[in-house]
Amino acid sequence: MITSNFEYTHRIVKNLMDIEGAKEVIENSPILPVWQSRLQKEALVRQAHHTTRIEGAQLTIEQVRDLVDEKPIVARERDI
Repeated sequence: MITSNFEYTHRIVKNLMDIEGAKEVIENSPILPVWQSRLQKEALVRQAHHTTRIEGAQLTIEQVRDLVDEKPIVARERDI
C-alpha cells in the first residue's frame, strides 16, 4: 500500500475553492447554439486527427476538416 506525506495548506484549499467556483460558472453558463456547433465540430476534427496520427495515417488537421466539411481531399506524394 502506498502512503503519501501530504497535507492541505490554506493556499491549496483556497485554490481548490477558486477552481470549484470557476467550474460552477462554466457549467451553468449558457452557450450560444452557433458556438456549441462550432465547438462540437472542432472537437470531432481534433479527435479524428489524433486518432489517425496514432494509427500512422498521414492526414493533416486541414485534411480532416475538409473531410468533416465533405470537401474532397488531395493526397500529396509526401503524404502517402
